[in-house]
Amino acid sequence: MNGFTIESGILKKHGVPVENPVTPVAGFTAFLEYLRKQESDGGLRLVAHNCFNFDARVLASNLARFGVEASGEDWTFLDTLPVVKQYDPILHGVRGGGRLAFLMEMYLGEVETHDALDDALGLLRVVRVMANRKGIAFKELLDTSEKQPFSSQWIHMRS
Repeated sequence: MNGFTIESGILKKHGVPVENPVTPVAGFTAFLEYLRKQESDGGLRLVAHNCFNFDARVLASNLARFGVEASGEDWTFLDTLPVVKQYDPILHGVRGGGRLAFLMEMYLGEVETHDALDDALGLLRVVRVMANRKGIAFKELLDTSEKQPFSSQWIHMRS
């Protein structure tokens, strides 16, 4: 799904060895430290498309699996899926209309790559286009999203 495999004990992405791989614990710890550096007085928002049904659960599950604690932070998950469905009611009647691939093609004329960074940047651009067309600020559109607190126990809080 994400292109990562382990072959003969070597971590590879799309068949190419990953340079200087780290353990999951080291990787998640570095990720959380990076997020702490991004935090401002208003906390931090982690935005993803279909976040509550996938990204937040996967992140929380893996943090718990590898024993990396993330609670106590002033961080929030935001999900853009309900935001775009609220913004563009036509998406309710289109099968798969809320999928990121559909939105990228509809709003940007581009195809989703299924690369995490490319998809995150594509989502950013889609939401910015939507906000612009609605005549509101990007932040204002995101503020319409339901917010859920970030923690490694998130998966259990939503079940």
